Amino acid sequence: MAVDINAEALAELEKNFGINTQKADVSNAATLTSLVKDYDLVVGAVPGFMGFQTVRNVIRAGKNMVDISFFPQDPFRLHEEAEKNDVSVAIDCGVAPGMSNIFLGYYDEVMDVKKYKCLVGGLPKIRE
Repeated sequence: MAVDINAEALAELEKNFGINTQKADVSNAATLTSLVKDYDLVVGAVPGFMGFQTVRNVIRAGKNMVDISFFPQDPFRLHEEAEKNDVSVAIDCGVAPGMSNIFLGYYDEVMDVKKYKCLVGGLPKIRE
């Protein structure tokens, strides 16, 4: 399931990819906890300013997580809480390098990849 506060973005996911979606504000800890309760793994892709608190709330919910939000706070401040809740979090995983490497590793294991090319664009100067 994909969760976002932007209903238009969610509609695109449903329409183009058949992904189940839910509109919600994940900055609210109780809302986030409720949303993740039935899942084993959470993938965080919130804006950086929300990243640290989102990861903290997922840890407190007792869920494993991969996060690509790249937040400025020291992620090691969350280490003890993650250990206490018996969860693992891949912090600042990034898109590339990061998720692209994970995908390659998976598909190499499944298909014995001989050649791999990954093209990734950066953030534009003017976000449109």
